[in-house]
Amino acid sequence: MLTRLRIQNFKSWADTGEISLAPLTGLFGVNSSGKTAILQLLLLLKQTIESTHLSRTLHLGDDSTLVNLGTMYDVLHKHQISSKLQVDFSWTLTTPLRIPDMRKGPGSTLFDIKAMDFHTSIIGDEWGFPIVEEFNYQFQSGDRSYQFGMREEERHQYVLEAEDYWINPALAAPLKFYGFPAEVEDQNLNFLNKLVRAIEEQFHDIFYLGPLRENPRRAYGQEDEEPMDMGQRGELAIPTLMAYEKWGKRISHRQGQVWQPMTEQVAKWLRKLGLIHSFSVQSIGDGDHQYEVWVRQSPNAADVRLPYVGFGVSQILPVLTLCAYTPQGSTLILEHPEMHLHPKAQAGLADVFIDVIKTRNVQIILESHSEHLLHRLQRRIAEEEIHQPESDTQRPESKQIALYFIDNPEGRSEICRLALDPFGSISNWPQDFFGDDLGDLIKMTKSAIRRQKEQE
Repeated sequence: MLTRLRIQNFKSWADTGEISLAPLTGLFGVNSSGKTAILQLLLLLKQTIESTHLSRTLHLGDDSTLVNLGTMYDVLHKHQISSKLQVDFSWTLTTPLRIPDMRKGPGSTLFDIKAMDFHTSIIGDEWGFPIVEEFNYQFQSGDRSYQFGMREEERHQYVLEAEDYWINPALAAPLKFYGFPAEVEDQNLNFLNKLVRAIEEQFHDIFYLGPLRENPRRAYGQEDEEPMDMGQRGELAIPTLMAYEKWGKRISHRQGQVWQPMTEQVAKWLRKLGLIHSFSVQSIGDGDHQYEVWVRQSPNAADVRLPYVGFGVSQILPVLTLCAYTPQGSTLILEHPEMHLHPKAQAGLADVFIDVIKTRNVQIILESHSEHLLHRLQRRIAEEEIHQPESDTQRPESKQIALYFIDNPEGRSEICRLALDPFGSISNWPQDFFGDDLGDLIKMTKSAIRRQKEQE
């Protein structure tokens, strides 16, 4: 799980400062404030890590990638090509990383790593292409802290920073923004590749769903293989449900204690939102290659095909399928998951997310404009359904929710963590966070009084 993030000189952000990431992290704020840029940075790192181009420091994107950010000129803050894009993040490993000490023989341990920090600094070369200035991994093992990395000492000449190890003073450029070149394998430093794999595994387990989901269809074709994710527009949600239904696969709930069909869990969440009574995936009969989704909105209603029910059902279905599908320890990035839901369902979505983080050990980072979702989270904190210690000094790792308000007053994004107490109250509520409801009510009342007097 990602636990910390800091971004410098990226798009509208000069510096985000330290952002603490909880199992459920919410980003709120005005339009074009910089919320999406934070998510885009994580997606940029993911698509770079998953790219096959080892020499490409950053894969800034194209029409087939998660994000398409243009050039370094486009992504650097205020287009200052001479500035440095710096990224720091921390994460806890789902399974602790044990590195054996080959010098001491079998059974000995060199490092036992439960969490890791990473830093990279990227600059543009004379043509504006991104190159690594430095990167390093930091971790605690036993009672010691360790750091291993690379930095550019001369033009295109890098040195390896590895304490207690003899190193060749000159190395080739790093692989992407985080990888050690092949030369380190010749210097009794093979364990460095395990650090690289740890960061790759973390970002492989990040799943993303954009704000605009695919329109529902009357029929869906069967995929030959199980989809790897839901697609950016949720276009693979129904094929995923069909695959699990056809092959009888089950998903784990309550952290592996309960195994059940995916459609059963998704239907349960849809009922929690008050959107349907039941739904099913049925074969049309053409060799099991075409399927329809049928929905019943109430116990006594007739079944209808998915395109003929309220649009909100088809739009939230990919969100719920992704929540059920992703492996434990994964991170979900969701943009406006409440899209096309009525206020009651938006509030209920908060309960679904609480269920996911508590019972499936899945992290959710979301961008939202929904005050109904926020207020339900506050209520659940007050009802002690989710744990929220009073201050960050009281076991900050036990906080289950972190909420932020982001603004952009003069073209420079600013972030403020909302101070949630154990009773769900926010002590630093930004002015006009969700508009001015009280002001509107006062003005409406004054106008009503004025008009009544005019009619007398």
